Amino acid sequence: MSELLAPITPSELQRELDGLEPIGRVGNLEIHIIDGDAFPATLMEIGRIRESVFREVGAGRGVDCDLDELDRGPLAYRQLLVWDPEHLELVAMYRYQLAARSQTHGDQLLRTSRLFDYSPTFRRDYLPRSIELGRSVVNPDARRRRQGFFALWSGLGAVLRSHPEIRYYFGNVSLYRNMPEAAQQATVAFLESSYAAPAPLLTAKAGLRYRPQGPDAEAAGRSEPPDNPRGRIKALRALLSQHDGQIPPILQSYMGLGLGIYFGETALDRDFGDALEVGIVVPIKSIGSDILERFVNS
Repeated sequence: MSELLAPITPSELQRELDGLEPIGRVGNLEIHIIDGDAFPATLMEIGRIRESVFREVGAGRGVDCDLDELDRGPLAYRQLLVWDPEHLELVAMYRYQLAARSQTHGDQLLRTSRLFDYSPTFRRDYLPRSIELGRSVVNPDARRRRQGFFALWSGLGAVLRSHPEIRYYFGNVSLYRNMPEAAQQATVAFLESSYAAPAPLLTAKAGLRYRPQGPDAEAAGRSEPPDNPRGRIKALRALLSQHDGQIPPILQSYMGLGLGIYFGETALDRDFGDALEVGIVVPIKSIGSDILERFVNS
């Protein structure tokens, strides 16, 4: 495993980001969208923070910073980031890709294509109007980290406002190896049974499918899900408490969006610390009206 990259100096980050017009603000934080090639120091710091955070939860790629070919070049993902101009810190980050570009340039533009096969329905009805999300991270060392995830969601709302054609977010939710195995199994079984799409959308590639097994997984898969988001979160939390597990924060955030989100099959991610990746599709129309008003329409 490589030694982590040394932190990029605050002055280097400030030099690149100062004067850049933010797409939004949350309190004292600025929300920006950048192309990595044009902001090399910022991109390196994004990669360093990613790898550091992912290693802490038993994932990571063992490299000095978590950047790949999808972060650079003319067809790269865009970087959504939260910047603290007072303390000169990156607080939180996502990367995203307009999935319609894959219809011209191929599936290799999308990270999920390495883990999942797209159904004909997904290709026809979803991909042209979707954004793929990935690499969500809040910097644990940032002084305003508690605002980071909220600011990211505000940024996603701004992305939707600039792309009115978008009807779906999709990607994968990671379950890391620091989560007890029984809790992983219960989580996957609960999600796959409670949030199944009417027809398969994302199916794990051959040899990567993770199938939960054992009595706890069977019980979780048979459980009758409550008919409201808060109740489902509470039900999953109760299941995981039996196995010393907790719901990952980003998963809980997605579950809180509404009952109309879809979780597909689960794939083993060998390039990411053998994390389990649960496919997810979020129809924008399924998001609760209060959340849409707060993050998208405001």
